[in-house]
Amino acid sequence: MSLKRVQIERLVNLIETMGVTHFISGVDLGVERFVAEIVLGLKRDYPEIILECVIPYEDQAANWTIAQRNKYFSIMERCDKETLLQHRNSKDCIRKKKEYMVKKSNNVLVVGN
Repeated sequence: MSLKRVQIERLVNLIETMGVTHFISGVDLGVERFVAEIVLGLKRDYPEIILECVIPYEDQAANWTIAQRNKYFSIMERCDKETLLQHRNSKDCIRKKKEYMVKKSNNVLVVGN
């Protein structure tokens, strides 16, 4: 079974079985963005769900490729809530982002092998 299919099933289970309606993503390159896009796709069948995107600092995507930035901004345009944690980059901003997401969550979706 594909990784995408597994994540869709996990998210649908959270929605249908546990009544989860609020999802939080750091929208960083990789899995965070991948799952954010899946949540946005699920909004067609579950319009009540909310995607909150957590931005660790304002210019998070400044050094990404154009394609990566375009995808990032596309997700940001479609999310329900943006949470900016700080204006400037710092050595602990990613840790702060992760702490924010965990503290605000009742469930954490882990993707790995």
